[in-house]
Amino acid sequence: MAKMTLHTKISYIKSILRIVGYILLIAYNDTILTVAASTLIVAELLGIAEEAWPGAYEGTKTDNEQ
Repeated sequence: MAKMTLHTKISYIKSILRIVGYILLIAYNDTILTVAASTLIVAELLGIAEEAWPGAYEGTKTDNEQ
C-alpha cells in the first residue's frame, strides 16, 4: 500500500469537514448555520495551509530546493 502523503491527509480532512458542513446546512435552517459556516471556514483554512506549506507532500519542489 502506498504511503499517504501529508497532502492527501489534509485533503481528506478538508473533504470530511466540507461534508459535515454541508450536511448541517441541509439538515438545519436555524442558528446551526453558524456552526456549519464555521466548519467550512476551518476546511478552507486547512486548504490554505496545504497550499502555503512548502514541500507539504512528496515530490513537491520548492524554491529552496535544487
